[in-house]
Amino acid sequence: MSNSKILFLTKYDSLGASSRYRTLQYIPYLPTNIEYKILPLFDDNYLKQLYKTNTKPLFKAAEGYLKRFFNLKNLNQYTSIILENELWPYLPFALEKNFLANKQKLVLIYDDAIFHNYNNHKIGKLMQFADTVIVGNQYLANYTSNWNSNFIIIPTVISAEKYKQNKIYTQKNPLEKLKIIWVGSPATANYLYELNALWQNNWVQDNIHLFILGAINLNLGNIQTTYIPWNEGTEAEEIQKCDLGIMPLPDNNWTKGKCGFKIIQYMASGLPSIASAIGANCEIIQNDKTGFLANTTEDWLKYLKLFKQNPELLEIMGLNARKEAFEKYTVQATYQTWLKAIL
Repeated sequence: MSNSKILFLTKYDSLGASSRYRTLQYIPYLPTNIEYKILPLFDDNYLKQLYKTNTKPLFKAAEGYLKRFFNLKNLNQYTSIILENELWPYLPFALEKNFLANKQKLVLIYDDAIFHNYNNHKIGKLMQFADTVIVGNQYLANYTSNWNSNFIIIPTVISAEKYKQNKIYTQKNPLEKLKIIWVGSPATANYLYELNALWQNNWVQDNIHLFILGAINLNLGNIQTTYIPWNEGTEAEEIQKCDLGIMPLPDNNWTKGKCGFKIIQYMASGLPSIASAIGANCEIIQNDKTGFLANTTEDWLKYLKLFKQNPELLEIMGLNARKEAFEKYTVQATYQTWLKAIL
């Protein structure tokens, strides 16, 4: 370990949630005798333009591609190369293999089912070429196992330090309105439209206040909605102000690869969750203990009414959820596994 020198080839800089949580938040915990360098493919300016215009800034993307070409010199000086997803999206495997040929150890990290973006098994071939593959859930592990037996599941996790403040539960009587929160980005906000039938329900419009953290200007009908700008420093505090977290998803191959991170954020904040019964959501939520899994609009409505009419469940299940999050879904709980995988 004393001679370890690691190159982290992340997809994004710190503004990108996947890189921030899958890689960057672990790095401050590295032993001081390990040298490292971080080279993102897309910088924060790329994401700022993407979120502002909701279209990919092609010039910034091309700039990122070219910068990575020039940054991949002398890879053999590193004892480990940690690569998120792939070197360049949509460029061929043969090109990436050529650049990675002199690697000493290659570790790949996946938190999305990006292999569904390709018909030529590019991602599978990269997995086969790697020494270790880190994935975020069982669906991704099932695919990885076809290409590489040396894989490990590490969920996308939170930092215990960020969520150290305990939630204060004061409401014991029926709530005037149930405050539910969705956390995400403009790129994933469309998942809230999966609940369009729910948002049109008269009871929901009268009894639910929806908080949306990280996206704006959604057309969700007459439900009371408050938009909260995303801020890393206040994110946990904003979540704790609410009663319940939600994570709706459509049922398709892409969403089966999602890692359920927002559920873990809700849990760490002391909130129970209601989520679509899809993919990692089913691995994270303990039904009737830390939240509920919903299959239909009727399920969503039933569970919302249950929490609204029995607010003591918010505290009981919220405390269960927080305990589960701190035992299994923190940097501190998973760090040694992560460190062993990358060295």
